[in-house]
Amino acid sequence: MKNFWNKVLKTRTCWIWQGERHRQGYGRLRHDGKRLLAHRMSWFLIYGEWPTQDLLHSCDNPPCVNPEHLSEGTMKDNIQDSIRKGRFKFTEKGEKHPNAKLTNGQAQEIRERYSKEKITQKNLAGIYGVAIETVNDIVRERSYLC
Repeated sequence: MKNFWNKVLKTRTCWIWQGERHRQGYGRLRHDGKRLLAHRMSWFLIYGEWPTQDLLHSCDNPPCVNPEHLSEGTMKDNIQDSIRKGRFKFTEKGEKHPNAKLTNGQAQEIRERYSKEKITQKNLAGIYGVAIETVNDIVRERSYLC
């Protein structure tokens, strides 16, 4: 993945991903046919293994891929960190979240259709009119926890 570092601007502190970015500002790229977050690829390239958990940014800068600014932790760790730092924007979950596009019932349908009917996440995203990342978060129980 030699081209990876060509898309990184190393500043005095953060290493800023200059390629494609996720809607929340995180860098992303394709590798072996999969879409990956750039900070996870940076971790892999530096440490030689993929992170086993979420990666938390100590710098609170989503496009940063500096491995010294990253640490492994759970989603709960990440949320607690954002609350501690005053960055946590919404406490509402599921259909009550200000940006929700689905009802909790639709999210449950997505989980059931994915597991029982084996409909792909891409097709479910099209059926329900949401991004594939939204469906992935629902299926992995990262959002719309009813």
